[in-house]
Amino acid sequence: MKVVDKDNHPLVISADELQGRAHLVEYRSGRRLNWEGNAPNNFKPWIYTRHSNDYIMVPSFDTFLSDSYVDTQTGEQEVIFYLYATDVSNGIDIAAGFNVHGVGDFNNS
Repeated sequence: MKVVDKDNHPLVISADELQGRAHLVEYRSGRRLNWEGNAPNNFKPWIYTRHSNDYIMVPSFDTFLSDSYVDTQTGEQEVIFYLYATDVSNGIDIAAGFNVHGVGDFNNS
């Protein structure tokens, strides 16, 4: 994501603040997915977290994702979430959302 001010200049926001405002939603409805088990009825069995390996019984494969980063030249920032299913699922279409303080939630669904 790229955060800019009213004059389109890049703003650097801490990774913790970005992750606190960013969220995942179900693409068709725009409803938030289950964050770390806090809403067990939201799109069961899907859960997302910001902590790697915070899940059990997933298919065995190795991938590497670095921590969130900021490109100070362009203002582009990356937020990493880990999505997993607690049971067999046919899949889900997801989108990203962001809460703008004083304005509300926006997503790309």
